[in-house]
Amino acid sequence: MGVKGANMNVLQQMSGERPPLTLKGLQFREMFRWLSNSLGAKSRSQVLDAPVPVDNPTAPQGWASI
Repeated sequence: MGVKGANMNVLQQMSGERPPLTLKGLQFREMFRWLSNSLGAKSRSQVLDAPVPVDNPTAPQGWASI
């Protein structure tokens, strides 16, 4: 994840397959809430390595953009 002014090319090199996301404004609270909810959902999953649905952070009301 990058913030305004971040070098997205460097972040892309570090992130591998997934493109880095850019935080919308100062929505750190929303990003950390999403992260907490996502990790909580994964920890409650019953099947090892099963995909766990999470909210899309780049949705119109999300905290990130690509």
